[in-house]
Amino acid sequence: MKRNILLSIALGSMMFAGCSDDFLSPKPLSIFTTDNVLVDEKGFDAALTSCASLVRDEYYDHMAPILAELVFSDVAVMGSEGANIPVNLEKDVQPTGDLDKDIKIRTNWDNWWKIISRVNYIIDGAQNVDMADDKRRTILGQCYFYRSYAYYRLALQFGDVPLVLEPTKSPRLDFYSFTSESILKCMKEELSKYVEYIPETSDYGTPNRAAGYHLLTKLCLATSDFDGAIAAADKVINDGKHQLMTKRFGALADCETVGDDAFKSNVDKGYRALAIGANTPLDVIFDLHYHANKSIPANTEAIFTVVDRGPTDGSDAQLDGAKSQIATMRNYLPKWGDSGKIRTPEGINGMVDNLNTNKEVIVDGVSYYTIDGNGNGSQYRQIGRGIGSLRASNLYNYDLWTEEAGNTDGTDLRHKQPNWWVMTDLVYNNTNAGDWYGRNVQPGSLANPKDSIRIYYPFPNKFIVPETRSGQQSGKHSDWYVFRLAETYLLRAEAYWWKGDIPNATKDVNKVRERANAAPLGSVGIDEILDERARELHGEEPRKTELARISQIFVATGKEYDGKLYSKANFSTDNFFYDRVMKKNNFYRNNIPNKGIDGNDGDQYTIRAYHIYWPIPFETVEANRLGHINQTPGYHGSETNIAPKEWPNDYNN
Repeated sequence: MKRNILLSIALGSMMFAGCSDDFLSPKPLSIFTTDNVLVDEKGFDAALTSCASLVRDEYYDHMAPILAELVFSDVAVMGSEGANIPVNLEKDVQPTGDLDKDIKIRTNWDNWWKIISRVNYIIDGAQNVDMADDKRRTILGQCYFYRSYAYYRLALQFGDVPLVLEPTKSPRLDFYSFTSESILKCMKEELSKYVEYIPETSDYGTPNRAAGYHLLTKLCLATSDFDGAIAAADKVINDGKHQLMTKRFGALADCETVGDDAFKSNVDKGYRALAIGANTPLDVIFDLHYHANKSIPANTEAIFTVVDRGPTDGSDAQLDGAKSQIATMRNYLPKWGDSGKIRTPEGINGMVDNLNTNKEVIVDGVSYYTIDGNGNGSQYRQIGRGIGSLRASNLYNYDLWTEEAGNTDGTDLRHKQPNWWVMTDLVYNNTNAGDWYGRNVQPGSLANPKDSIRIYYPFPNKFIVPETRSGQQSGKHSDWYVFRLAETYLLRAEAYWWKGDIPNATKDVNKVRERANAAPLGSVGIDEILDERARELHGEEPRKTELARISQIFVATGKEYDGKLYSKANFSTDNFFYDRVMKKNNFYRNNIPNKGIDGNDGDQYTIRAYHIYWPIPFETVEANRLGHINQTPGYHGSETNIAPKEWPNDYNN
């Protein structure tokens, strides 16, 4: 970790680090530089580890950067209220504003450029350092993976951005924007050349060859190379190593129900047996998303994960290199514990957001609710202190699970306990709630219907991460999926659909549905494929990135969506991204008002077609005085844009 920190300092002056002439004044922070770090295999390994850490950063801490991808999409909005909460995106998201205003646009921008800057140094250094050829190949393969990954995200988050393929060894203020489409083409060609350099197996948290082909599938789709996408996906699906998980596995495989003693001891001290019934069976979907099962050999579905581990002794110790928290319970779950918002049938406050060690509930002679003096059986401990930062839209919470959408007979494991929680699965945990203490929340218990945005909504179990701390229960240590095989099938389904091969597209979607015990679909279109992505990958996929990619393909192919064609000429004002969001996200479609901090109606949820891409930070554009970085169309400053360059013809010109 010391090496990683020193390398981070050495590479800290990335190309867009400065916003004034002061950036040109050297301020040495360390004697460690790329010249004395990238001198041996350990130095290169540390440099690549720092890239893995930046990929990992997207998923961790309060308002993790991945949440911005969901807010700018069909599946979610900001649920909380206050001055830092972007609700009206037209007003609240500007190049000159706070682009980390509780959705981390600026953090996304910075982290991808840090990866690109570091990788460019590593690629340059790897050509000159004496090392074994197979080691050099591994380093280069992983470098081209990280660079392709970072540019895939940048080009679909921000649109046209600079293309930099060599180390920036002195301050530069002469960058130019390249088209998003040509950058993606460049990354596809690079990764195609080097994907076989990536080792077949690698440590968890670092890319293996299957991850390379999975990313290549996305790049082929982005460049309308549908045969290439199918071939790349086949490399993963048919590699003999990866299979969808269809049977119980992992740490809790011997537990049949949530009432089993081992489950109660290891997971929730008996809380779920009380809340949802001791006979609720565990299943493969629960295992797939259980925090201890994501990065283990038995999980043949995991392709690329980010790794974050805590101490095994149950202590609060922070291990070197660990993130402070995954915070999924805080970010995604409703703010159920807000005093007075959820009431008992008698009108008494039903909820408190603390460990609540004062009473216990005895069922068949067993203490289920407060199992010990530390509140280890409590609702607060076991499902966390949600604050409703991210509110899923009705698409994800309700519409995807109707019989019309294919959820025949309610058999989909992803939408039933122990994998899906509705508010009546919770229990009243206020010790002053009288006889209702420890009993399930009753329908109609929400004091104010307006609070449903933040306080009262369903949520998937995948966001519940066991806690050990005595403080706020946010969800501490957990690995997380970046790529898994279910997405590979859905990417291949999409490639088949673009080619007009509906039977094979439907077959791949149904492969994922079959594992979830969901009824097969008779036929699929792009909406059904995106719906299945939402069911399967919520909180894992970068949703806005994928919607932007699909929007570009509609332009490139001239294919219709709901009888409509799209063009590059008016892309920022009329695109598939906007039409899909308005069709599926009830908050943006209906301009529903957020409940303001004062309890009255606040800003209305608003999104525009140009929000398909985020604004480039104003200071980045302004500091680039000898070149021209275009501002994202639709935002202030874009009126001075010039024609972007195209790779490869304009590169080095």
